[in-house]
Amino acid sequence: MALVESHPIAYQMEEFIFNLRDHIIGLNLGRWDYMASLIHFNLEDSAWVLPDRNTVPHKVPFFQNLRELLAETVTARHSGDCGMTALFPSRTDKELNARALSVLAEDKQNESSCLMDGAWTGHPDQNEIAVKQFPYPNQLDARKSGTRPHPIFVPAPVGIGKLSAEGTRAAVRTVIRYRTEY
Repeated sequence: MALVESHPIAYQMEEFIFNLRDHIIGLNLGRWDYMASLIHFNLEDSAWVLPDRNTVPHKVPFFQNLRELLAETVTARHSGDCGMTALFPSRTDKELNARALSVLAEDKQNESSCLMDGAWTGHPDQNEIAVKQFPYPNQLDARKSGTRPHPIFVPAPVGIGKLSAEGTRAAVRTVIRYRTEY
């Protein structure tokens, strides 16, 4: 699986699949890295401020557009698709565990509704819940009509999430790590 986690790749998924055609089984959508990439690519625009990433709902329109186009793109190219889950359950903190698994179920149901075929999980405790959200074996025959070929993948970060000094510091740390690791 190749990761769609950088903003420019959102516009080049067809080319990405074509160039990796002999080495790829599908695309995986990384929400958190994609948002870090948005911050990175909009750093010069002082009017563009993404709210605290932890307060941006996973169903926000720009990300829904990306999910739906990814599902359409990979299906047209006979590849697989899935989304990543960033929240990990905890075997020692019952409250955190319940929240993480609830968010997981909601997020994976949303991906299934976008007609993705599967889920990526980062912890074995997530597998059963994630798999239950998807029809077996895939959704190849259940295509959405009217998917925009050129949807908007950059949010107008107004009216979504919450701005805070703590969220800003976290975003700055994320971008520093993103820029130095990639």
